[in-house]
Formats: sequence, C-alpha cells, structure tokens
Amino acid sequence: MTNKIKLEVFFNKARNLIPSDLNGKSDPYCKVLVGGKKIGKSKKVKKNLDPVWKERKTFELKGTYESLCEKQLSVHVMDWDMVSGDDFIGEWPGVPLRELPPNKEVQYISKLTKVKTGSINIFFKLITPIEIEEQLEEKKRKIKDQIKKEKLDN
Repeated sequence: MTNKIKLEVFFNKARNLIPSDLNGKSDPYCKVLVGGKKIGKSKKVKKNLDPVWKERKTFELKGTYESLCEKQLSVHVMDWDMVSGDDFIGEWPGVPLRELPPNKEVQYISKLTKVKTGSINIFFKLITPIEIEEQLEEKKRKIKDQIKKEKLDN
C-alpha cells in the first residue's frame, strides 16, 4: 500500500543550547531525519540559546507504512552559519516511526545527546490514510482475541 503518509512536526522550543558562534550565541534550527535522511527543517532563530520556534510543518514521507515503521525518526539541532558550514549543536536520537500512533499528536521533551547541555520540546503526528488506521485496529483486535482464546484454553 503506497497511500500518502505524512509527518506533521510542531517545532516548539529548545533550552540551554550550546553556544556555537563567537558572540556566545547560536542561530539554531532543527533538521528532521527519517532513516538518517533529512526530510525537512524548521526556521532558524538568530542569536539565541533558548529558541522558541512555534512552527508547524508537514512533510510527505516516501514508502509504504510497513517500510516506514522500520525507520528511525530523529532530530539534529544545528547552528546556522552564513559563511562556513552549519554546526551540530545537539541531537534527539528519536524513536522508530512505528512508535507514533497513527493520526495522534505525541509530544517529546528530551535532553539532547552528543553535547553537554540542551533540551528540546517537539511534537510529531504521523498522518496516515484512514484505511491504514483501520487495518491496525483490526490487527490489535485479532491479537486481543487470540490472547483471550489462549487464556480460555489454559
């Protein structure tokens, strides 16, 4: 099934990011990755170690629901630089996409890894066609029925 699946991201805020610029600040933005590949990014907030993005974006994902469920969702927090390349200032190592319930927004508040300080507050919603949600509910029902049957047989 190759129905369009989308990932809605609400970039809320980050706190206590590491400074990356000579002025003691950073110009942070977030890169969203699925399976290690960038699918999109937030706006940048200039000269700030406690950015508030308050930005909602939707990204279309390529692949079937089953193949996407195996991929890791993660976020890199980056410092934008006009001249040199952008600097890495933290990571939310994320979760497999299968851990996001279809069509329900989930909030993650997490310390950033691979850096000494920093945290992120971000929301995700895996937008799936209703048919996929119905198939998942049917699978759950069958598993529950199987468990009940096994308990009755014992």
